[in-house]
Amino acid sequence: MQKRQSPANKQFFALTLYTVLSQSFRLHSCFIIKGKEVAAKIIGSDLFPFLNQLFTLYKHIYFYLKK
Repeated sequence: MQKRQSPANKQFFALTLYTVLSQSFRLHSCFIIKGKEVAAKIIGSDLFPFLNQLFTLYKHIYFYLKK
C-alpha cells in the first residue's frame, strides 16, 4: 500500500534530492546547477518523473566516474 505524499513531504524530498545531486555534481565537476533557480522550479511544479530520471542519470555518471 502506497502512502500519498503531502506537499510538505514532496517539498522536503525535492530539496534534499536537489542538495545531494548538486553537491555530488560539483564534487565530480560534471556540471554546476544554478541553485535557487532549480530549487524554485522543483518546488514550484510537479517534477517527480523528471527527478527520477535525473537521479538515474546521476547514478550512471557516479558509477562511471568511480571506475
